[in-house]
Amino acid sequence: MQKKNILSIVGAEVLLLTIIGGVVSYQVRLVERKITEMADLKDPSPFTASLIGHLNRISLHLLGYGHNRDGESLQHIANVEKDFESSLVEFQKFNPRLFPSTAETRIWDAYQPFKDAVQDSLQAIDAQAKRWQALLDADDQIIFIFEHRLRPIVRGNQDHSTERMDLILNLENEMRAIPKDLTQYILNHSNDSEPGMKLDDHKFETLLRLYLRIAPLTTERRQLGLLSGLWASTVVLAQDIRALEKTKTESFAKVAQSNQNLQTTISAVLPAVRPEVIERKKNAIFHSITLLLVVAGLMVLGAVLSCVLAGVSIYRRTRESAREINRLTGDLRRSEERVSELGHLMETSGDAAIGMNLQGTISRWNGNAEKMYGYSPEDIMGKSIAILFASEREIGQLQQKFKESKQVAFDSTHVRKNGEKITVHLIFSRLQNGNGQITGISLLARLATTAAKAA
Repeated sequence: MQKKNILSIVGAEVLLLTIIGGVVSYQVRLVERKITEMADLKDPSPFTASLIGHLNRISLHLLGYGHNRDGESLQHIANVEKDFESSLVEFQKFNPRLFPSTAETRIWDAYQPFKDAVQDSLQAIDAQAKRWQALLDADDQIIFIFEHRLRPIVRGNQDHSTERMDLILNLENEMRAIPKDLTQYILNHSNDSEPGMKLDDHKFETLLRLYLRIAPLTTERRQLGLLSGLWASTVVLAQDIRALEKTKTESFAKVAQSNQNLQTTISAVLPAVRPEVIERKKNAIFHSITLLLVVAGLMVLGAVLSCVLAGVSIYRRTRESAREINRLTGDLRRSEERVSELGHLMETSGDAAIGMNLQGTISRWNGNAEKMYGYSPEDIMGKSIAILFASEREIGQLQQKFKESKQVAFDSTHVRKNGEKITVHLIFSRLQNGNGQITGISLLARLATTAAKAA
């Protein structure tokens, strides 16, 4: 008990010192932060320029992503947005007088349309890129059909072979014209001119129908059917790409407009600050630093006093523990003498005498036990008592009876080393020390027939 009390004192002291150390460390960091804050108190114009720089970098990376869709530009956009938002929060947190919450709210309200326009532009870029990829995949399939399915099966001795080869060439030219026309459309659209792109003409379908009329082979007509479906998909994708180009252009225009509005708002809510205002703020910070240092010093003194008091208390409890150990040592010595006497009785008894601990591990084994069961002390010591029982139910019975009584006698079926089952009469008793604590179990076993004769 004394040991637990000492450990509790030590644990409480360590916890207290840890808390004080953490608080003092936090105060030191807070002082450093306030010193830095005091040194940074100045005209907010550099901060304004930093915010505007973040916005311009977002617009620049957005244009780069629109041209090549590289992951680096996309990551830059996310990082700069995070920098803008975190710097806005930090500046308001450490400069509440220079940057009141109402001004912060105005900037956030103007920033949200800009952020939404950027996200709309990114979505339009990604959607257009996906359709471009799908268009190119469809074109690859069409070229594969031309090169590997149609041209190889057209022979000079077949009907309309020349017309069929000409139709294949014309169809391929029509297919290749779509990506070229789309690229020209996007370039012209970027230059604010309205291009012409004749996606509504049906020349490809007309050529395809002519080919179907003269195609003599079933395989050839099947491939032409596949071409028809791929062409329809290509036309739809081209129309989507053209529509998304217009959406992307409109989104870019919104980004530019909302960027301009946000920069105007930032410049309006973060005007230049007079020097006397900054000086008053510095004085207030200086007073708070002084207070933090005083509190930190008091906490350190309290920690030292707490260590002294804890040491005195531990010394007193240690002396009490020493006296308690001496008393318990005497009790243990007397208990060992009683156990020794019982062991002598077990050795001289005519019965098989077995001793075990509270976990059921055999710790004593006399000569009669060796004769009855066939196990030598080397075979059995340290083994579980369960090795002697024929039934786990009887082991449970022994455990239950041990809980109910100090001494119990009953018959049980045991197993010798050679596997022979025998009926024995058991008498078990609890072994206790001077404090009444149970330290082990004593078992006396004799053959049931012998026990009957003795009775």
